[in-house]
Amino acid sequence: MANAKNQRMSDCDCSIEVDSREQSGVLRALLVVNAIMFVAEITAGIIAESTGLIADSLDMLSDATVYAIGLYAVGGRTEVKIRAASISGYFQIALALGVAIEIGRRLIWVRRCSDGAL
Repeated sequence: MANAKNQRMSDCDCSIEVDSREQSGVLRALLVVNAIMFVAEITAGIIAESTGLIADSLDMLSDATVYAIGLYAVGGRTEVKIRAASISGYFQIALALGVAIEIGRRLIWVRRCSDGAL
């Protein structure tokens, strides 16, 4: 039954065609917005010593990086798109590990400061 349903849907000639130029324009706009937000949040996070703001700024950086990689892949072959998705994933994992390390460092530093040992 599921195969019959899928067959009927594919017979309808339904497809979504998006122009590479449209995709590039949207990705550029998102890249600019996320890059600006990254700079604003990382600056505020460092000044305020806020792990939350720093982590959110890194999320913005991650998004901006994904959009930049997406710009590279738009209109490319499937292999290029797969490689771009893998690179984006590895970058996000690296940022997450960096935030986890920073949180651990702050936990140790706070513990040392509260014990009186600097």
